[in-house]
Amino acid sequence: MKNKGPEKKMPAILFLLFSLLIVGGIVYLKSLSETEAEGSLSSAENVEKLPIATPYTGSVSSEMQEHSETLMVALPDTIGKDKRPPYEAGYEDGYFNGMDDGSQNAERASYDDSNSFPSPEERTAYAKGYSEGYTKGFEDGRNGKQFNI
Repeated sequence: MKNKGPEKKMPAILFLLFSLLIVGGIVYLKSLSETEAEGSLSSAENVEKLPIATPYTGSVSSEMQEHSETLMVALPDTIGKDKRPPYEAGYEDGYFNGMDDGSQNAERASYDDSNSFPSPEERTAYAKGYSEGYTKGFEDGRNGKQFNI
């Protein structure tokens, strides 16, 4: 057998020393954390010494009441205002409702074409679009052609 030279033993010795250094560091840091924990508030004896927190139940000052009243702001009412043209809005709404009914093999429903458009002409255009959209959507849903796929 050949004798191992010092150049082959050096990496093994360095690895062993590095491993011992890491283990020693871990042990040292662990001992530091244990000594700090003894003096901290996490022990049961020190926790008992802490006062119990209680919420403030006094009356609210007039300054706070004034600020709370000024923070209440009514947002503009956007519910019920449809931005789409009346006929197109009715067609879309009717198509989707008809498609749902047709895909579930339900009977043709007596649909609700009520809307929130302001003028009688717009309400009539919505109802006409809804009727046409419902018929087309019902046929597509019944035939399995949702969204013309």
